[in-house]
Amino acid sequence: MVTLKEINAAKTPKGGWTKAQLAIWGVPWPPVSGWIEKLVNGEEFPKEQFVPSPIRPDTTAHDLLRKVVTAVVEAGHASDLYDYPDVLDYFGSRVPEPHEIADHHPRSTEAR
Repeated sequence: MVTLKEINAAKTPKGGWTKAQLAIWGVPWPPVSGWIEKLVNGEEFPKEQFVPSPIRPDTTAHDLLRKVVTAVVEAGHASDLYDYPDVLDYFGSRVPEPHEIADHHPRSTEAR
């Protein structure tokens, strides 16, 4: 369990926390409301909210997927995404427009 003292000691000079530090504690990025209290109380965060990349642990799977889909769409190969229904499902079962990808938040999987 992480203490409030440890959390405060890990603050950056600007008074926040890095993605990497939050990942070490298992906190999703961006951090959810009430994350400090949950962390101090030993509560776990849903794993599907934060999936670290094995190559860059400070990058979430969501960030990587968003970047790849952006590259595919901007390269004019958006129709190739129809070969990957799970990717389309993540984006609401359709090929997203580039401006939609930038601010995209994944659909909740709780209702499935």
